[in-house]
Amino acid sequence: MNLVIYLHGFGSVGKTDKSESLRKMVMQRGDSFFAPDLPFDPIEAKKIVTDQISKSWSNYDQIVLVGTSLGGFLAHVIGEEFDIPYVVVNPAINPSEKFGLLLEDIKSGAVEPPRNYKTKAMIDVNEQAVAEFSKLEKAWDKATARLVHLFIAEDDDVLDPVEAQTFYKFSAVRMIYRDGGHRFESHWREVVDYVSDILISRRV
Repeated sequence: MNLVIYLHGFGSVGKTDKSESLRKMVMQRGDSFFAPDLPFDPIEAKKIVTDQISKSWSNYDQIVLVGTSLGGFLAHVIGEEFDIPYVVVNPAINPSEKFGLLLEDIKSGAVEPPRNYKTKAMIDVNEQAVAEFSKLEKAWDKATARLVHLFIAEDDDVLDPVEAQTFYKFSAVRMIYRDGGHRFESHWREVVDYVSDILISRRV
């Protein structure tokens, strides 16, 4: 049996249309699925996932991470730490820089604090969290090619797709699409099918 862990993006939750389509495929295969609601603080978010992996390690043939946007950054960090495959979709590369700028705008009153898209709860973008993102970036500043499976939309209007393509230039798989936008909804079925192929090939 396998375990697939889905890591959502900034301001989202674990249960979405995308995660549900992935969950359905995984459950139909008789495998396990975990899609937690992740806090903004990267250390807290990481601990939720690593605790699940640590307690489940001996129960599964393999564990696969799937992360979108900010969840892609977290999938990279955890995948490298545990030496497990990770599928990243429009992943964030240097979140500390982007959140640092956002924090400056919040402090100056230029923008309102962001809210969770689903729950509408305010997200506390703070200096400590930005610093923790920076530490993780420095600690895991390289990618192991055999672990990385990259999906990118060249018309991503939230994150720079060139950053991800450059950072993951030696990834095992690079699926580059001209369209799909940041949410990648029009190609999500292809991500789900790809994860299914990973589970099949690793099980054989």
